[in-house]
Amino acid sequence: QSKPVAAEQIGITDLQLQGIFWGTSNPQAIINRKIVSVGDQVEDAEVEAITKESVTLSRNGQAFELKPETFSNANVR
Repeated sequence: QSKPVAAEQIGITDLQLQGIFWGTSNPQAIINRKIVSVGDQVEDAEVEAITKESVTLSRNGQAFELKPETFSNANVR
């Protein structure tokens, strides 16, 4: 599987990553003000992976990555 591209590179602008909850057995992210886990759907994209730095999603077979716009301790719990 190829490395996911940045969402902006493929024109995805309808998904915004507000934060990542890391350090639990079930990492979660906040995308478009919705709390999601791996396997969840948000705006017709599926959450594939959540790491400390980013969230990987796929839409129509294309994997892409969201990163917090401003990375600070406020975004990681």
